Amino acid sequence: MIRFDINLASPEVAKRKAVRRGANVAIGLLLLLIALDAVALRTVWEETATFDARMTRVTQDTRQMQAALRRLGRAVSPKTQEDLQKEIDAINALIERRAFSWIAFLADLEARVDDDLSIQRIQPGGGNGDVTLEGVARSLPALTAFVERLQKEGPFSEVFLNNQKRLEEGEEGAGDEEAEAIGFSIHFRYAPKERKT
Repeated sequence: MIRFDINLASPEVAKRKAVRRGANVAIGLLLLLIALDAVALRTVWEETATFDARMTRVTQDTRQMQAALRRLGRAVSPKTQEDLQKEIDAINALIERRAFSWIAFLADLEARVDDDLSIQRIQPGGGNGDVTLEGVARSLPALTAFVERLQKEGPFSEVFLNNQKRLEEGEEGAGDEEAEAIGFSIHFRYAPKERKT
């Protein structure tokens, strides 16, 4: 019978035990890290699956909406579209006319017209506050001053002198003593600031 004598208290045995313990701790740490990675990987897979499902739903919804738009486009004839657009334009024009305040407009205009001018015609446009103004000025400097007063900061914008014409004596708008009278047409946009009541 062979006999082995091992001294368990020897430094070599203690060293082996320490190495084995260190290896066991390292293996335990590695297993823990692997478990954490597996949990993180599972979370990523779940999020990816959720995202893919959402993308699929969005794609399907987009296709359904596009198909509905194509069906709607085929269902509405060009004549129907044109009639609908005319009706929309007419309603918008009514809303704009109703929103146009003649009292405010005339008050703002009166503040800019002096004795050298005579307003003969005021014509609101189709929308956006467009207005065409026709009248007579005693002189070109008087007309220039009026245009400059309109262009100053206020409810009048995009002021444009359409035309001007020297009126001869006897012509409509020119008085007997005002042979130098200037007939004019001005286009501008009127957008009054809201007044506090």
